[in-house]
Amino acid sequence: MAVLVTALAVPLMRHDADPPRPQPAPAASPPRPAVSPPLPAGWERTMWTPVPLFSLRPAWVPADLGTRPEVFQMGHNELLRYEKDGAVLTAEVGTADPGSEVETPEEHTADVNGIRATVRTADSYDGAKPGDRYVAVRWRMPSPGDWVQVTSFGRHTEAEVLRFARGLDPGTGPIMGASRSPFMFGVLPPRVTTQYQSPDQVCLVEETRPQQRQPDGLCVLVSAEAFTPAGTASG
Repeated sequence: MAVLVTALAVPLMRHDADPPRPQPAPAASPPRPAVSPPLPAGWERTMWTPVPLFSLRPAWVPADLGTRPEVFQMGHNELLRYEKDGAVLTAEVGTADPGSEVETPEEHTADVNGIRATVRTADSYDGAKPGDRYVAVRWRMPSPGDWVQVTSFGRHTEAEVLRFARGLDPGTGPIMGASRSPFMFGVLPPRVTTQYQSPDQVCLVEETRPQQRQPDGLCVLVSAEAFTPAGTASG
């Protein structure tokens, strides 16, 4: 038994004179640069964020509406919109006739900086609260003949709407809305232009395509909605 124990203990107590050294890990290959796929003929790469502008700057705005309007592009028309606590005041200018949003039983004329304007009023409209009025002032600029329309929903008086209309000045530079486009275009198809833009939507059309005031063409809409996983009941 003693001989057997000694024979087994020898290998356990031996130390190699030159133990194997750990080998270095192979060097990592440098990352390959991302290769962008080729674009179709005529397309271009870009980093473009559309920003709508309104070409008339108001000299006066009712204090209860604040000072941060939104700007919309609607075909060849531009729209400036103030909204707060249910009151809405807009100004639209462009080659397309904005038309009337409310059937008005009363119509008369007023002077807007030496131009004869049509004023339409109504004591009620869809969604109106007690005391609300609809007032619209509409005229054509002498050059280049664009339509201009100021529209009010809420408690603002006709005198206030006319004061706002008379203060729209094309000589003080355009005004930018409170929010920019919520996304950026990385590539663009050839010969396109912005047809419609709001704070959450942009539409592109071919430059030669007739434009309308409503969204048209290739549109991108960004919206925020509650996420409900599949198989679960909402609510």
